Amino acid sequence: MNLAENFSPLLINLPVIITLIIITRYIIGFKTWRNYTSLALALSFFFINMRSDSIILTTIVWLALSVGIIGIATITKYLLRKISMNFYSRIAMMYLTAITFFYLVAIVISFIFKTNFFYVQEVIIAGFLIGSTIDDLAILQFKKSTAEFLRRMITSVLLGLVGGLLLTWEWWNAFIVNRFEILIVILIVNIVVANWKNLRLTELLRFKSVTR
Repeated sequence: MNLAENFSPLLINLPVIITLIIITRYIIGFKTWRNYTSLALALSFFFINMRSDSIILTTIVWLALSVGIIGIATITKYLLRKISMNFYSRIAMMYLTAITFFYLVAIVISFIFKTNFFYVQEVIIAGFLIGSTIDDLAILQFKKSTAEFLRRMITSVLLGLVGGLLLTWEWWNAFIVNRFEILIVILIVNIVVANWKNLRLTELLRFKSVTR
């Protein structure tokens, strides 16, 4: 029995995406919040693609949902900032407005593309995964300045997109499922990053005049 034929590349991609996140943070210098946000967004891309015959359509729908759900939740928290309520009630309101937005987008996109694209299980799961990032982003918004929150949120979304593209890239998935030694490569990369003492790439750009 060929083990590769019965093994999903989804699990192998998990440490790959995590490694991309830490490289982005410690080598490049773009900070995220927690790993879960980018992982959930990447997985939501994967589920949407299961019901799409076009990577372009997948990307459009994923971006509409991700930017919309996260954006509406963020705006809701901002509008509620002066209203006296406990933290978890505020989070519940963010979830409520985000899910309401999801169904509004469902109606609009389904009308445009003449399809019931949003009424299948995979897309509902994708919406659930995107919505599940609201808690982490709300805490990030609470702890960081608006500018820092936006930088980290944008980085998390972009990493989610990159991760989603990896999860749905047929050549890549066929490659890694037949080469378990990729896990050794990932381990080596993580060891290198863990011992990285040099300036990050963004810091090199910031202090370019000094390094000269």
